Amino acid sequence: HPTTGAIYEIDSATRTEAGEPLTFGADSVPVKDFPSRAVVRSASLDFTLGRGDEGEASPTLKTPVAMVSWSHDGGANWSNQLHRSLGREGRFGYRASIYRLGMTTHHGFRLRWMISDPVDVSFQGASIEVEARRA
Repeated sequence: HPTTGAIYEIDSATRTEAGEPLTFGADSVPVKDFPSRAVVRSASLDFTLGRGDEGEASPTLKTPVAMVSWSHDGGANWSNQLHRSLGREGRFGYRASIYRLGMTTHHGFRLRWMISDPVDVSFQGASIEVEARRA
């Protein structure tokens, strides 16, 4: 640890670092193939959620969330994060959706998601629905 000098061991059961949650996430590349002034009607993120440590009673293990934000300027600025449920513990194949994401620009539309709840999760993919507008 940079301030205490402590050394940590990495193992598959560890879900925190010095008591702080480990964050898992990704940013999309800019989606620029559709015309500027397209309205992003929705974005959906597909996850497979495993089980957390059943010995803990933390509410984040029962109903973990993904923090989702988006950018219309290629990633220079991001929206406020929205929290979307990943479903109940042990549920597999869940879609987290957000709606009415605004109008695109020539810089491209990007999605960002992060999960810091201590559960096993895998990201399966994302899709967006757009509506083209006339210039």
